[in-house]
Amino acid sequence: MGYRCRIPQVKPLLNQKQRQKRLTWATEKQHWTVAQWSKVTVSASPTHTSYHLKSQSSSPQSSDCEDTDKRKTHNFLERKRRNDLRSRFLALRDEIPGLVDCPKTPKVVILTKATEYLRSLHISDKQKAQEKKQLKSRQQQLLRRLAELKRT
Repeated sequence: MGYRCRIPQVKPLLNQKQRQKRLTWATEKQHWTVAQWSKVTVSASPTHTSYHLKSQSSSPQSSDCEDTDKRKTHNFLERKRRNDLRSRFLALRDEIPGLVDCPKTPKVVILTKATEYLRSLHISDKQKAQEKKQLKSRQQQLLRRLAELKRT
């Protein structure tokens, strides 16, 4: 009824040539520093693992400088994004009745109150449209009555 037996795949062991190649590779890299290993990328797949050197820049110091510059740029852009988001929340807070005088309003409260305020505006808009429709109808009735009275 859908149950199957799982038979593990038998993989061949390393032959003498492969073992010697691995040993040579490991002894070459035995005394590598952390800085040297940081320049290596590892690609692992179910069948094999490969090691590749990352693209070389002019010097380790320039790489660190590039990283520092990237980090500074990222931090600046992130700070700018957060400030923009904060100012937009404050602008939204100032548009909601009842929250104008609350300087430390949490963002969740601002969003909740804004949603409630928008719902009330939609309801009010529907009521005003209905009232306008009724007034137009009443105006048409009165205009017809006025025309009728002028004829007589």
